[in-house]
Amino acid sequence: MATYRLEQLLIQAIATGAINTQLIGRLLRKTQVGADQDIIFANNDAANTQVVLTITQPTSPVDEYDISVYNPSTVTDLTCKVFTVEATLGGATRDAYLTAFSVSRSQVVTGTTINTYIRQIHGIFNGGNLKLVVSNDTVLGAAEGFTATARIRELV
Repeated sequence: MATYRLEQLLIQAIATGAINTQLIGRLLRKTQVGADQDIIFANNDAANTQVVLTITQPTSPVDEYDISVYNPSTVTDLTCKVFTVEATLGGATRDAYLTAFSVSRSQVVTGTTINTYIRQIHGIFNGGNLKLVVSNDTVLGAAEGFTATARIRELV
């Protein structure tokens, strides 16, 4: 909601000549950070099996990012824990916990398939690289393995 309001204010500022379009492009670039990341769960995986993704800090990090997660499974929700990797804190590399969010299993609601969720997060590259720890919430059966996908985008 806040992003939508920001976009509306920026559109108004452009229309009145109060701000130039080049600056707007920088503020709303939505550049993808790295490639899409596969999150692979095998058949018969136990509940809470963790898949760890490490995304390299961009050269010039911004303040806000979108984390999009596609979950094709109709069996399990996913839990995503977000960490920034602090290079030297207390004499060692530390994973600093930022937040966690859930990604519901794929489901059809009134004729619309819902299987992808976006979470906006502030400051995920403050300390260094991003670590995303994704786990399945339910035990998977003999033919229930799947590949989810994560994407990180700069927002502003």
